[in-house]
Amino acid sequence: MKYDVGSMVFDRIGRPGVVVKRNSDGSAVAEKSGERFEQAKLNGFINGLNPTDRKDFNQVSAEVRQRKIPEEKVAFLQEKVEQLRQDPTRWVLKRYLESEMAFIMNSEGIHPPDFVFTDKDI
Repeated sequence: MKYDVGSMVFDRIGRPGVVVKRNSDGSAVAEKSGERFEQAKLNGFINGLNPTDRKDFNQVSAEVRQRKIPEEKVAFLQEKVEQLRQDPTRWVLKRYLESEMAFIMNSEGIHPPDFVFTDKDI
């Protein structure tokens, strides 16, 4: 698996770290404490995002954390997901935000008020 700068990794006994540098030989340097590590822990284990999407995900996550009511968090994330649907190049970020929204909904017991079915769903 390829780890980019900012990816969360675990050592052989399960301690987390964040990749802070990639060496020319393909190896990586991970930090297990400090400011970068604490910031990475705050944003969760979001490996697989390119630097632009990672920055945007972190920004949206910070805005979500400012909201205290779970329904407001979900509504905010839904709005961001709908905006991203218009840009097919941002589908990876959209999926990460959808997953974050699903996690909040499942952990807080929030259910959508309406379910829409199409003929192929039935």
